[in-house]
Amino acid sequence: MSGSIIGSICIKSLDELNEFSKHVEESLATKSFFNVTNSTIETLSLRNIIKISLYTLFILLAIIGNFLIILVICFNRFMRKSTNYFILNLAICDLAIVFSCMWVQMVQAFNKFWILGEFFCKFNSFLQMVSVIASVLTLALISCDRYFGIAYPFKPKLTSKCTFLFIFLIWMISFLISMPSFIYRTYTERKWLDIVETQCNDLGWPVSVIVDDNGCVKQKTQPLKRIYFTIIILVLFFLPIFIMSITYSILIYKLSKAEVLGERYSEEKRNFLIKRKKVIIMLIWILVIFFVCWSPLETMLLLMEYTHEFPAWWNDLEWISYFLAYSNTVINPLIYAGLSENYKIGLRQLRDKLFRKPMPQSNRRETLRPIISNVKSQVINSI
Repeated sequence: MSGSIIGSICIKSLDELNEFSKHVEESLATKSFFNVTNSTIETLSLRNIIKISLYTLFILLAIIGNFLIILVICFNRFMRKSTNYFILNLAICDLAIVFSCMWVQMVQAFNKFWILGEFFCKFNSFLQMVSVIASVLTLALISCDRYFGIAYPFKPKLTSKCTFLFIFLIWMISFLISMPSFIYRTYTERKWLDIVETQCNDLGWPVSVIVDDNGCVKQKTQPLKRIYFTIIILVLFFLPIFIMSITYSILIYKLSKAEVLGERYSEEKRNFLIKRKKVIIMLIWILVIFFVCWSPLETMLLLMEYTHEFPAWWNDLEWISYFLAYSNTVINPLIYAGLSENYKIGLRQLRDKLFRKPMPQSNRRETLRPIISNVKSQVINSI
């Protein structure tokens, strides 16, 4: 009857288990935390210094990079298109993760306990889930916008008003879906003889028990939590990314085919097809990097719902997975800076505006080029 007997007691129900747990918690007030757990006070070791340094660097880069994206799109008229508005929304999602999650991991690097209080215990994980879901939904809308723009070029394009409505719906849906994580996230305090142990965990979810053949409790489970996170991770992360990868594959095929047929078109039309393909390639890179950064953490979170026994190196792997996920906030601005010509032009124009530097005549022509190109693209029924 391994696992079902605690000492000589056979616990028969969840109420008995809760009563026994309460008794154990009360008994800890007379015991030393450090003696019972063989723990030591966390010090600022070289390992922790490296973790803090990496997070500090990435936080600064993410803030600068994503704020520049927002400023470039807001202060340059030729950047105000549906796709760029969605990219702006991605930048907002990244900043939400920076200000609510990244620095928290840095603080936890040298703290055994949760020291940020009850509200932030709930708010931290909640906003992370909101931001990830909002990012996935935004990427999905970008792929839809690009697909219909290429597959149905004569259909009306997505207006700014509709784009902002979609963005509003993205955040509302993300908040509603993530609400259970806020409701059931729990801040706990355990009083020992020499310290108060504070933790942030998911103990608030409804609990059920599994009994053995003798009717004794052998395992405590949270089936609703398991179902919830399984649906979130599979349906709202892996499935949309799989569908988007198919969508972008179709788009690349259509554009490649159009380039071949484009030999009959004017030089202007052929050049525009090439530029349009470059935009799709940039969006594919955004999707691929998002998947590479976030899939290890999402996979780990899914595995943790189905097993509670982990090897000794699991904590290190968990830290790496979180860091890799958060690094996506730094990589996105680098993708725009490297692959978007319009972003580069907009960034130079923003620099000149901020520092009130007179723009040379040649740069004015270069800045006007995207605007002129956009007008021509409408004439030839492009995106």
